[in-house]
Amino acid sequence: MDTNNKDNKKIQNVSRRSFLKIAGGASAGATFAISLNSCAINDAMASSSKNEFTNAWVHIPSQGNIAFTCPRSEMGQGASTGLAAILCEAMDYPLDKLDVKNAPADKTFNHKEYQLQTTGGSTSISTEWEGLLEVGASIKATLIATAAKKWNVSEGSLKAKDGFITDGKKSISYQELSGLAAKGSLKSGEHKLDFKNSKYIGKNLGRVDNKNKVTGQEMYGIDSGKPWVKDALAAILIPFPEFGSTPISCNEQTLLKMPGIKHVLKISTGFAIVADKYYQAKAAKEAFSGKWKKPAKLFSTSEYKKECQALTKNFGGEEILDEGSAYNKLENEIEVEYSVPYLAHATLEPQNATVWVKDKSAEVWLSTQSPGAAPQVVSEITGIARDKVNVESASLGGGFGRRGELDALRNATEVSLQIKKPVKLIYEREDDMKYGYYRPFVQSRLKASFDKDAKDIYWKQSFATQSIAEEVLPKMMPVITPAWMGNSVPKRIAKFALVFADGMTVKEGILAPYNLKGAQVNWQKTQSPVTTLFWRSVGHTQNAFFVESFIDEIADKAGIDPMEFRLSRLEKGSRKYNVLNKVKEMSGWSKKSGKNMGVAFHFSFKSYAAAVIEVDTNDGLKVKNVWTAIDCGMPMNPDGVHAQMMSSTIFGLTAAMFGKIEIENGQVVEGNFDGYPLLTMAQTPNIETAIIESTEKPTGAGEPGVPIIAPALCNAIYRASKKRIRHLPVSDHMDIS
Repeated sequence: MDTNNKDNKKIQNVSRRSFLKIAGGASAGATFAISLNSCAINDAMASSSKNEFTNAWVHIPSQGNIAFTCPRSEMGQGASTGLAAILCEAMDYPLDKLDVKNAPADKTFNHKEYQLQTTGGSTSISTEWEGLLEVGASIKATLIATAAKKWNVSEGSLKAKDGFITDGKKSISYQELSGLAAKGSLKSGEHKLDFKNSKYIGKNLGRVDNKNKVTGQEMYGIDSGKPWVKDALAAILIPFPEFGSTPISCNEQTLLKMPGIKHVLKISTGFAIVADKYYQAKAAKEAFSGKWKKPAKLFSTSEYKKECQALTKNFGGEEILDEGSAYNKLENEIEVEYSVPYLAHATLEPQNATVWVKDKSAEVWLSTQSPGAAPQVVSEITGIARDKVNVESASLGGGFGRRGELDALRNATEVSLQIKKPVKLIYEREDDMKYGYYRPFVQSRLKASFDKDAKDIYWKQSFATQSIAEEVLPKMMPVITPAWMGNSVPKRIAKFALVFADGMTVKEGILAPYNLKGAQVNWQKTQSPVTTLFWRSVGHTQNAFFVESFIDEIADKAGIDPMEFRLSRLEKGSRKYNVLNKVKEMSGWSKKSGKNMGVAFHFSFKSYAAAVIEVDTNDGLKVKNVWTAIDCGMPMNPDGVHAQMMSSTIFGLTAAMFGKIEIENGQVVEGNFDGYPLLTMAQTPNIETAIIESTEKPTGAGEPGVPIIAPALCNAIYRASKKRIRHLPVSDHMDIS
């Protein structure tokens, strides 16, 4: 390897084990190691048969397809397809001949903004696209240079096309050049993005994981994705019966006499039954009897709602927003209450984790949004050094924020630590729904004062809800700090950071974008034993519902069409205006005079989104049509954006129409999909989506479509029936057709 060329970058050798984790045992060839985190080429390439490197994003074997290690978790959102297409565009390689692998846990794959290997916030494309273009361009430049040297011609006489280097008469594949390229130097390259003339970027693409999914080859956490996983014992969880309960004892000896039962263990969250087979563990769970220490007071959502209502009554609390002039009472005034319930994530693949704790190392097979946090979690429980915890990532059967939490990994690790054998822990559906993590309940009181034409609007609002940050930060801080700091110091840092981050999810999207004269918003922080977590679009879900529903109330009181009310307060030609105007045109709002239609607009995850929903309320609620539009900058994979907007519509309708988690005497009432229904195919409306053309950098697409659905739906219900729904879900107030 020539290390003196001016185009060379620093070469970094690592252990064979680290390399094989990334290269996946690929055949001899060149592995290109380029750091996406800095969006700069700061490493080098080498032959995997002779040298071993970290940051191995792309592996070119001497035969077979090129492999790409995708840094973000694939949970059905299409991140692997979008990122692979960007790489292939710059590398000039056929997308259908690229093998895409899930990245193992390694700081190499840390998220550029979060400084942790994680997937969330609708940022997979927006944070990685520029770096991947550079990766692909550098690979192409290196292979051109290699071919030029082999043929003794100038680099300028050669070009790359579809995985080959050619001079117009003869050609050579990237694979044939791999061995020579490994001995040469890595060249810097730049890809000048031509959006309209690109081969893959901006084009509708088939997903790279389609074949594996339809043929049953895609490996999820619940599958035996690694040889050692096949030998794992089956474990099932006996979680706490009430929030705040702790385990004391159980009928262990009786259970151990049952077929296949190997262990009955006490863990921090309850008990675990370990068996040869899952069905044996499940049978033992049905025969389980345990004693628990219950909390002094059992939590109920009905009482909690009353507490939150009382807290918001006088608009008190911590100030989280103060914009413009102080509240001033004008001739018109509205004061109302809104609320959203606790919600489950309801991923279709149950939570699971497979762990093998050995004497000085550990193996993990996991479907997670946060593989980078897994080594720290295992290390904290077992005392094993983080770099001795090998975490292999599976694909995810749905995420929605739920798989950012590692409770299944914690429980599986505790079990394996006690028996020193590989254990596959699978939650039952009821376990996750009744003892899991939820979007928090939020109560809000809103008041607006405005003149006759609603040109001047004063806004006052108060929230009551618990803090997600207070739960998440103490877990997150030990992960993003160096191992030598241990756990106590990072947790103290988390307490300090909470001063600044405590209300981060509470105030997301809280300010109406319609030129308010003044707005003041306060937060009453509550405490609850119910565990909460980021839920698809996080704080924007409730805030868009509150803001966009209340804006409709103001428009109605002023006697102004709600669409025109919004458009007249946005700058004509702006991105906000264009998105809203697009759904107006798509829905035929003007022609239909917005009859039986509701509208909502919201800005989230750096993207602008709007929706119009049309309903029929003559014989129970029927959602007929949904039109959505989004401006998410340059859509790298338009088909993927359309899919995300349709997914957001169905996800948002499910939550708005049916979603609620209720707790009585410390226990969740809804235990499965019979009590927590999903939108059926028969209930799914016609959905039409549009993407606004843009030259802006790409922004989020996976979540911005969710917040606009609930307010657009409830606004449509009001215009069709004069029934104003301020407390979700809709099914609490009317029949669903």
